[in-house]
Amino acid sequence: MGIKGIFIATIISKLTTTVWYMPYLIYKKCYNKKPYKFYLKHMYYIIITIITYIICYKIISFINITGLMGLILKSITIIILSNILLVLFIFKTNEFKEIYIKLKNLIKRVK
Repeated sequence: MGIKGIFIATIISKLTTTVWYMPYLIYKKCYNKKPYKFYLKHMYYIIITIITYIICYKIISFINITGLMGLILKSITIIILSNILLVLFIFKTNEFKEIYIKLKNLIKRVK
C-alpha cells in the first residue's frame, strides 16, 4: 500500500492505543482520578468543532466569488467566523480563562 498504508496504519494504531489509553493511564495512575471527565471534555470539544465546521461551511457556501479573490474572502470569513464561534462556545471554561489571563499579562509586558 506504500505511503497510504503507513498513514492508515498510524491512524489505526493511534486510535486503538494512545488516544484512549494514555489519558486513562495518566488520570488513573498519576492523578488517582477517573478519566471520564477528560473524555467528556474532549467529546464536548469534538462536538464544538463539528458545529463550527457546519456553520462555517454553510456560510461560505453563500460566497459565489471564484478565483483567488474568492479563496481569500472565504479564508478570511472562515478565520474570523470560526474564532468567534469557538470563543462563544468556550469562553466560560477554565482553560479559556487561563489563556485569557496569560495573554493579558503578555500584552502588559509588551507595552
